[in-house]
Amino acid sequence: MKLAAILTVLIGLLGVVNTVVEWSAGGSGSTAHVLALVLAVGAGVLLFVAGAALLRPAPRGVQEGRLALLGSVVLIVASRLLHPWMGIFAQLIGIGMPVVLLIALYWPRRASPAGAA
Repeated sequence: MKLAAILTVLIGLLGVVNTVVEWSAGGSGSTAHVLALVLAVGAGVLLFVAGAALLRPAPRGVQEGRLALLGSVVLIVASRLLHPWMGIFAQLIGIGMPVVLLIALYWPRRASPAGAA
């Protein structure tokens, strides 16, 4: 799970940088476009927070990570519905990765034979 958490932190940072580059490019300049970019920055920050929370060994870190991942999915979908500025790859990463991580976090784990002594 540490590798997934580190990847989540990196993708969160990449999402924020991607949105800032898009913002600096100008775009349409409409209110919907600016609001969509703000929501996308929020989604990237939440991905970063989720990765950082998953790196914590406490069970509370997993709970915070789940909440941040869910918030990230909601923000990225809202951003996409508000103004269609994202490419297909950004959508796939922004929506698919948090969903896959949420499934992995809720997936039941078997006890390892070495730990059942």
